[in-house]
Amino acid sequence: MIKPKKLTKLRTPSGQSEISAIRTAHPLTAHAPLFEIDGSTALENRKSNPFGSWGKRDEPNRVEPIATPGFDVPFQFVPGESIFTIGSCFARNVETKLMECGFDLPVRRLFKLPEFASVNPGIINNFGTPSIFNEFSWALDPEHPYVVANNIVEVASGKFVDLHVIPSERPGSFDDVVNRRRAITEVTKSVAECRVVIMTLGLVELWYDREHDLYLNATVMPALVKKFPGRFALRVLDFTLAKGYLDRAFDVLKKFGRNDQQILLTVSPVPLASTFRMQDVMVANAYSKAVLRATAEQICAERVNVHYYPSYESITHSERKEAWLDDFTHVTDKIVQINVGRLVAAFVPREEGKPAWMQAVEAGGVGAAVALAAEFLTKPQSEALPFFDHLASYFPVSAEFAFFAASTYLRWGKIDTAEAALAHIPAEWAPLRRGVLEARILARKGDHKGVIRVIEPIVKDGKRIDSAWSLLVTARAHEESYERARETLMDWLKLSPKVGYQGLVAIAAAMEGRSNEQAIGSYERAFALEEPRPAHAMRYAELLVREKKIDEMRKFVGSIKFDEFAWERRRLIMLQGM
Repeated sequence: MIKPKKLTKLRTPSGQSEISAIRTAHPLTAHAPLFEIDGSTALENRKSNPFGSWGKRDEPNRVEPIATPGFDVPFQFVPGESIFTIGSCFARNVETKLMECGFDLPVRRLFKLPEFASVNPGIINNFGTPSIFNEFSWALDPEHPYVVANNIVEVASGKFVDLHVIPSERPGSFDDVVNRRRAITEVTKSVAECRVVIMTLGLVELWYDREHDLYLNATVMPALVKKFPGRFALRVLDFTLAKGYLDRAFDVLKKFGRNDQQILLTVSPVPLASTFRMQDVMVANAYSKAVLRATAEQICAERVNVHYYPSYESITHSERKEAWLDDFTHVTDKIVQINVGRLVAAFVPREEGKPAWMQAVEAGGVGAAVALAAEFLTKPQSEALPFFDHLASYFPVSAEFAFFAASTYLRWGKIDTAEAALAHIPAEWAPLRRGVLEARILARKGDHKGVIRVIEPIVKDGKRIDSAWSLLVTARAHEESYERARETLMDWLKLSPKVGYQGLVAIAAAMEGRSNEQAIGSYERAFALEEPRPAHAMRYAELLVREKKIDEMRKFVGSIKFDEFAWERRRLIMLQGM
């Protein structure tokens, strides 16, 4: 799996992060930046980061239909080990998939107990950072015990509820509710023995018990608001409160847990189902997730054992029909499989003789295969082709997978195989991406009439799709005429004024061997717009040699500037010595 390098968390001798140390030593610089990167390093990051840009819709990309953002992998899971999970309902999805992969999930032991036999697993959801802190402190810190009298209340005659359990769970007898609470606290103690903790942050719109100065885990039942007027209130956390409670939770783990504990932090993609504020739920949810995402970023920067996994970004940036069920709040099993499959592929050491991607696909099925396909598109031929060859049975199952496969085969010159994979992609599936890919295959086969036939409908009505226009310019230079290609380039320039260089070198390459003078002229006009790129400089110099314009070639070679170690540079120096 290709992953960008993570920014180093610089440490001071005390173990604090560099930024935390600055803030402690210099209170007036409380707004010190999260990271400070030297200018030259920042420029190099932008150049070398494989995930530093979004890509384009008309090319294979990692955004549509399923977004697969890159992430750091600073440690590895041990197969079969106990992993403690806590957080909102997305954490329950993760638990299910990890159990299928053979991991031990302590919190799921609850549902083997008689008290939980008919209880929805959502009973253990924790939505806010104060709730996560509460559970850890009640379980691990003897100075902060759970007080039954404060937190278990009678809602009707003989019927009680735990204020920190989701209200969808029906009220029960006092003994049943107390026993469930004791079981939850007992299983939460296992977090101290777990080397890996996966934590999912849910929301910041929380209910608060004024009487006992305590944030609750979920919405208070309306009957209790009525029964205890003035006791309960809705509070919306700001960044300081959200982060403060999560810091306290991590401090409890640091004090009572393992020294080698690693925490994988996520933000739940599941939005607020509804809001208690007088604003659109979409607006309220955007604030909630923004605060939690900022909290996660800050804490990951400050604590060496806390790391971020971007399931939130994957799901919220994916196409809605792929990501969300019909209620617009819960996520599809397909996208859960993809995200857990990617996590497993990255964090679980591969079995002997079995590639990591194979483990991920076994865990996540075709969804995981699609998520990995975007990465294998950029891998070396020796890795990319076996991946797609082995999973060829997915071509008729998933148009997305067939698209990535066809693109990869085309990249490595497997034209017939690329065409066979393309045949599995329906014409109505992403017509733009499919059309451009088909045109690229036709261009490699030398079918320039076919390229024109496919591309003309794509660019009609002045659509700005640079890859399609480039193919059309080249095809017309090959199939029609230099003048017709120039006219097409002029139309393209009206939409994209900066593509002159790209269009002119495309025409030049197409005219080579047919009209070398026109090809030379196109190269020269392109080089007047931009510094020549090494490959284009090479072709132009060799064209001058073929036309016996040796003096012009030597003068040109002497004027260009690029890396002396580039193979084009060495070849050009050899030409200059002719």
